[in-house]
Amino acid sequence: MEFLVQIEITGRLEGDADSQRELRERESQRARELAETGMLVRLWRIPGRWANWGIWNAKSTDELHAALTSLPLFPYATVTVHALASHPSDPAARQTEASVSTGIPGLRGGDHFGVTVPDIEAATEFFRDVIGCTTFYDIGPIRSDTDWMQTHLNVHPRAEVKKLRFLRCGHGLNLELFEYSSPDQNTELPKNSDYGGHHLAIYVDDFDKALRYLKEKSVRILGEPTIRREGPSAGTTWVYFLTPWGMQMELLSFPNGKAYEKNFKARLWHPAFPAR
Repeated sequence: MEFLVQIEITGRLEGDADSQRELRERESQRARELAETGMLVRLWRIPGRWANWGIWNAKSTDELHAALTSLPLFPYATVTVHALASHPSDPAARQTEASVSTGIPGLRGGDHFGVTVPDIEAATEFFRDVIGCTTFYDIGPIRSDTDWMQTHLNVHPRAEVKKLRFLRCGHGLNLELFEYSSPDQNTELPKNSDYGGHHLAIYVDDFDKALRYLKEKSVRILGEPTIRREGPSAGTTWVYFLTPWGMQMELLSFPNGKAYEKNFKARLWHPAFPAR
């Protein structure tokens, strides 16, 4: 739910100048924290007054109330809240409808990325002990004497999923590892230029520190890092690396954002700010 919120400081602050300055600093810090969670979306200052208008995003009025009362200056503020709803004549909505398909009803986002590996235990060891993923549960074996495997999974009728395993890797897609056997199994990994070519990218806060760590773990790094200085991805540093079985992965970071953000109100999903 979106809310239009006006906050005006109408009460007299207590304490001396130093304590008042410390209170303002804590207010600014708390606002930054709420912005990082995606709850505080936009903020405008009202000239000539100690007041602002903001767009807030919360799951409920109770959640919004908890966020507002967490502001250090809340005891001195007069707060006015208006719940917002979409308007059929909203120009921005019409622009969005013209450029973006409405898509699948109820779409929330990606849930997991599935990949078949030669050895699920070795792959789990890499993703858990090197990348830092958390292991959850296993399923399998999965096989059928009918055409179920072909009909439902688009594989050879006698293919077998020896085991599949779910992992979670930070704030992002879950990972589903498969170990298959199949009469027609192709054991050669696709290149990025092949149909079906892919790579799994992970975002880190400190690129240099993460890269040093991967090298210390004897992970094969492909070339030197690329720093984007122009174009919509300017601000990004990235490099490819390989898992022990040759799967392509990418390490990247853009702690100060990407250049495209200057021209777009919306944002690509960011694992550091999953609620935005």
